[in-house]
Amino acid sequence: MITAIKAKRKLKGLGDVDKEIKEKVEKTLKKTVYNNNEFNRLIGHQSLVIGVAISPDQLLIATASIDL
Repeated sequence: MITAIKAKRKLKGLGDVDKEIKEKVEKTLKKTVYNNNEFNRLIGHQSLVIGVAISPDQLLIATASIDL
């Protein structure tokens, strides 16, 4: 998914790009987004999340919020 998003962003910055390439990138991005299953979700904050930290092994995520 990240690769598809990066490709889309690069295309925006390039300006005039072949129509076929644009269509392939768009198709791949849509396929990736719509076929992706969410398996982890951050829930519980009642207000704006102001910080996120991910452990080096990418197994833990810590969030900071302005919750009261």
